[in-house]
Amino acid sequence: MSTWTKATTYSDIQKAILTQIKVCELLEPHALIAASPGIVSERWLQDQTIPRSGAAFVGIGRLASVKNQADGTSEHELGLGVFVASPQGHRDTQAQTSVDTVHGLTQIIKDNRFELVKAQKPVGISARNLYSPSLDRLGSALWLIEWRQSFILFDAEGTALGNAASRSLGREERVDA
Repeated sequence: MSTWTKATTYSDIQKAILTQIKVCELLEPHALIAASPGIVSERWLQDQTIPRSGAAFVGIGRLASVKNQADGTSEHELGLGVFVASPQGHRDTQAQTSVDTVHGLTQIIKDNRFELVKAQKPVGISARNLYSPSLDRLGSALWLIEWRQSFILFDAEGTALGNAASRSLGREERVDA
């Protein structure tokens, strides 16, 4: 049984998602699985060397909200995504592989807390084909899987962020004489 991680940064969350995608072995053996540089654009893809076996890029697209809980901790809701670049091949095979990969990744994402302490279940999962003629000319197809998910972040000592500050903020300690 693995030990769950207390994420201290958004990049910890991104790394945990990358790890889960790597261990599921859903993509071809030599596929590139990496953090995205933000939005994966056609221009960016043209400048990259995508392996013939395809790629998956995990990105954090937005911070949707930060909500304070009753205990003072802060819950961070992130907009997350996986860009899936299909392996090169015949268009019919490529289309089927892309759709099957998106389906498989969606099955991994739903209900997955990515072994992060106090992570909520993903919500609002959707996927879309980012077809464009220029990507087609490159011999690639690109899909985007998006979802929202809430996380509690922790400090280096493992305390949920917001707790200590919320308890003492604006309150004076009383000293009884």
